[in-house]
Amino acid sequence: MEAFVDEWLKAWSDKDVIKLLSFYADDFLYLDPGTRGSITNKAHFEKYLTKLFSAFPAWKWERVELFESSLKWRATFSFKEKPITLDGLDILIIEEDKIVRNEVYFDRSIIS
Repeated sequence: MEAFVDEWLKAWSDKDVIKLLSFYADDFLYLDPGTRGSITNKAHFEKYLTKLFSAFPAWKWERVELFESSLKWRATFSFKEKPITLDGLDILIIEEDKIVRNEVYFDRSIIS
């Protein structure tokens, strides 16, 4: 699990949309405070990621703690030319080495 999560977070840090999509099952659910509702298909997810990555061109994600189906993470990036450190939590349900459910939780007020 550690290797999977670290490779997945590296893809987030690298802003590698194609690599990120490869971690998700064809039938998945993605929930994030930054989305309007859920994302359940790769075409919509690819569009969301592309827009997100253009808004935050320099960021780094790292694992803080890993539990059975959740991950505490830390992201560092700039927002409106201000350096930000953001801690959050992902719930990850993985089946057959693919993410089938990914729920993201963080304090949105930090980047509002």
